[in-house]
Amino acid sequence: MKFENPFYHRKSRMPAVTGNQVTKLRVRGKLRLKLYLIESAEHLMLVFLNLSRLFLTVRIFLCENILKENSTSNKKYNFDWL
Repeated sequence: MKFENPFYHRKSRMPAVTGNQVTKLRVRGKLRLKLYLIESAEHLMLVFLNLSRLFLTVRIFLCENILKENSTSNKKYNFDWL
């Protein structure tokens, strides 16, 4: 008896997917639903990228201002939290 991996699908079995679409795939005779949330995944990735850029900008801004203050005063700042 040939072993068939239930999670392996040949390209001929895979339907074309456009946008957010629900497709039905047969795995070992059982009907399963797969959700393709391509657009929302791309949206989440862009949100994460924008937030990381914003955090980096704020961090650079804080460092520059603290360095300016440090050069004009005798206070010593700890940068470990940045």
